[in-house]
Amino acid sequence: MISKRIIQALLLLLNVYFSLFSFSLAPESENNKISYIEKKLLKDKINAGIVKRERLLSKEQITVVFDLDETIAVSDMNSQGDIFYVIRTGMEDVFRDLKKLNIRLVLWTLSPAENILKYLLPRNPDFLNDFDLIITGENFSVPLAILQKNNLIEAYQATGIDISFETIEAFYDRNYGVKDLSLFGYHLIVEDRPLKELVDQRAKSPLGKDLYNICHVEKFAPGDDDSEDIKALTLKILRMVNRCPFLEEVWQSEHIKLSA
Repeated sequence: MISKRIIQALLLLLNVYFSLFSFSLAPESENNKISYIEKKLLKDKINAGIVKRERLLSKEQITVVFDLDETIAVSDMNSQGDIFYVIRTGMEDVFRDLKKLNIRLVLWTLSPAENILKYLLPRNPDFLNDFDLIITGENFSVPLAILQKNNLIEAYQATGIDISFETIEAFYDRNYGVKDLSLFGYHLIVEDRPLKELVDQRAKSPLGKDLYNICHVEKFAPGDDDSEDIKALTLKILRMVNRCPFLEEVWQSEHIKLSA
């Protein structure tokens, strides 16, 4: 006959086992979600192959770019010194709506990938699920003219336009933080930087001016509540994309039509 003490010991061991088992499941689940997003990170420096691929995808599908910091989220710090991101209310609905309309989403940030993996995703593992590609500072660092001379020349020449390195160098030297959507054929960017600055940078692209649209949003800070404005963001984006004259043929092939 098994003694009461042995039974208690077995029960204690079982409790410890299941406690450890259940504890290990949660992190693994979250890690799986982060690994899913990690696969969307662009792995290489910008080069001719990436440009050709992205331009081809942009011809087949409307592509909208979102900036990260102070546009769709903002970093903050708690009293213990832990860094984390605060999500802009309503942004996930915007992403979801655009994906339903067969629009390709790209996150393009000058921040390093570590900020996304270490500070954004642990608290918000599903936030970037709808994105198709994530471009970070590792892929497109500044100043590019010094760090990636050969890559830059090849990347811009992959567009089929012969552009000198001096022209490219001057563009990036004079336009810190620029995201030249023209290089990839992307159609619109959602960004918080001053609109005049964004418009000026777009006009100075080595590939020609006004080749993409800009959807400006106000800078987001912790504690801000602009959810009502964000509710209208999807429609604003779609109307701006629809106004791009070079997208007319692409847009007509879609089943979504919007009145002006």
